[in-house]
Amino acid sequence: FGQPEKTEWTPQEVVDKAGALRGVAGALITTADGLPVAFHLPDNLSGNLVAAFVPQMYTRIVQYTRDLKLGEARHLTILIESVPLQIFKAGNYYFTVLGRANENLPKPQLTAISAALARQGQ
Repeated sequence: FGQPEKTEWTPQEVVDKAGALRGVAGALITTADGLPVAFHLPDNLSGNLVAAFVPQMYTRIVQYTRDLKLGEARHLTILIESVPLQIFKAGNYYFTVLGRANENLPKPQLTAISAALARQGQ
């Protein structure tokens, strides 16, 4: 996030900074039971509603990939019309990012954020 001297970030700081990355419209951190930890989403989306669905979506799709013998998914990217939605399992949390229409998500940065959250959320 351009502050290498800072080593501790609150969940709200993480989603605010992630939401400011190029190609990102919003971000959310939720617990496995669908409770929002922090979110920075466009006004037309409810953080509580998105948080409730993210773990269910992730769990079901991971089960489908196992059943199909495709392997274990580490993260999911869903394209809704031209808007990407990416869900990472980060330790005990889910880190979800909503992209901007017709733009690419900054995958290396988001993967690094997810890995850092996983280390903190064990």
